[in-house]
Amino acid sequence: MVTCGFSKSEEAILASFERYKRISLAVKKTRMLGSAALALAYIACGRLDAYVEEQISEWDVAAGRLILEGAGGTFIEQPSRTHEGKMFIVATNGKIDMNPYL
Repeated sequence: MVTCGFSKSEEAILASFERYKRISLAVKKTRMLGSAALALAYIACGRLDAYVEEQISEWDVAAGRLILEGAGGTFIEQPSRTHEGKMFIVATNGKIDMNPYL
């Protein structure tokens, strides 16, 4: 099960919709929680397998990232393609290959 976050800007929403379409066709279930920190904690404890968001700030994910990495999960960050100063992130427990969605 994969969760996707949708940011506020038009560019981020359009990029996120395209990615969400590809992900939803490739995995069994998708969810939208509305909380990056909660999504990362859910990956850490096994309730979710992955999380992706196009445009997010460090403070939105800092605590969840620590929990996830402490549990052995992987957190990948790149500069956002839609907003300077924000991050594009992918987090996973390793059960799903998220490389096609980077």
